[in-house]
Amino acid sequence: MTTVKVPIFNPVYKNVDKTTANDTNYRVMDGYLDEQGATNVRPGLLSAGVLDGSLLSAIDGLFWWDVGERIMAVSNGEIWNININFNGSNLSSGGGVSVTPGVRPTFATDGTTLFFAGRSRIVQTNGTAATTFISDADAPTNVSHIAILDGYLIANNIGDDKFYWSELEDLTNWSATDFAQAGSDPDAINAFHVFRKELFFFGRKSVEIWQNDGQTPFSRVDGGFLETGCIAPYSIINTDNAIMWFSDKKRFVRYSGGGIEPVSSPYDKEIDSFTAFADCTADRINIVGRTFYKFNFPSQNRTLIYNETNDNWTEWGKYNPNSGEWENFIGATYVYSPVWNKHIIGSRENTGRFFYMSPDYLDDNGVKIKVSRTTGHVNYGTNNRKRSNALTIRLRRGVTTGDGEPLMMFRVKNDDNTWSNERLISLGKKGDYRNIIRLNRLGMFRTRQYEFSATDAMGVIFSDAEEDIYIHGN
Repeated sequence: MTTVKVPIFNPVYKNVDKTTANDTNYRVMDGYLDEQGATNVRPGLLSAGVLDGSLLSAIDGLFWWDVGERIMAVSNGEIWNININFNGSNLSSGGGVSVTPGVRPTFATDGTTLFFAGRSRIVQTNGTAATTFISDADAPTNVSHIAILDGYLIANNIGDDKFYWSELEDLTNWSATDFAQAGSDPDAINAFHVFRKELFFFGRKSVEIWQNDGQTPFSRVDGGFLETGCIAPYSIINTDNAIMWFSDKKRFVRYSGGGIEPVSSPYDKEIDSFTAFADCTADRINIVGRTFYKFNFPSQNRTLIYNETNDNWTEWGKYNPNSGEWENFIGATYVYSPVWNKHIIGSRENTGRFFYMSPDYLDDNGVKIKVSRTTGHVNYGTNNRKRSNALTIRLRRGVTTGDGEPLMMFRVKNDDNTWSNERLISLGKKGDYRNIIRLNRLGMFRTRQYEFSATDAMGVIFSDAEEDIYIHGN
């Protein structure tokens, strides 16, 4: 008999067929992997407030504005001013204007005025008065992305390969001659982003990089052309040292000044099976000492999470106990308030609801979080028959909510057949912090998948496992 480490805490790698993934994991749901490879429950959610409106909708955009220490939210195309008590005022009602409902808006501010657009004319507000469109007839009228750089308000116009800018330090004054064509390789601009004070203009087939040259005022950077486009205009996001997006090759890529670097290799095969990509949206979440990039694919009902701190991928979702499946994560948008010291999530559901996000919350506003980890096919280096005499699992269980006896669920799949029935394992009552679980006589197999999961509100962490096995000669 041999005692061997179970390769259960390696990163997820889905870019091969699951039957050949021997020493990697097949899936981690509603958790994240720490530096040791242990599975941690993702931060939970607690209701923070609801928009006071009759046409409740999803929260399409969030922006923290230092002026007045408030959150600006866009829902159903209308902009709301949200204070610390989540008492919101609708700045688009009573004569204000709105953007296209259901579209993620982009924001920019010079400090005193907030500008935003959502496949619309550019909207402005001082945060208290009703919203208005920029009235200059020379301003672009079908804008998806805006930014402020060096005193200019810059915008695209959906469907063409030009970008447009305001007068210097006069952001509502535009001229019909103030534009440039980002078209060395004819490609309409479907998004742009500012990174390191440079402008990255994204088409479906290519990216051009421009800068403020102080004269024209913008010109293309020498060599500033990338033969990798973007097919998800709202997937573009800055990291600490790079810019990342979903490319025309159906991959997440990263650029920091050298070549294009692939990021999503562990999930590329999975992503390739998706049928729609354009609605992918990105948020950066800095929480629990880590940086997560949340990529939501609404039409696929999937939310992929890139943990940049540890360079691995997992998924977050909303577990449906009736179907036994996960839906995409309930959070459509995210913002952090440094003044309130709160992480704020805007719901994707038509509820107009906001949530606080914190590792102190062990469920999603009363809805259980099901953290689950599924291995690839483990064979310990041989396809000979094996007998499992015992499996020992080390875990840490944190504080639970309530006085019940939390359970961990465990099941196996032998030789790629059907899953076994779930085995419920007691983790002890409140105050019991035992961290070793031993499961005896788990049967015969040649290859085996293991699945560990938990739905009780507890800070469980799966951290290690080893198995006592006897390997037969055939």
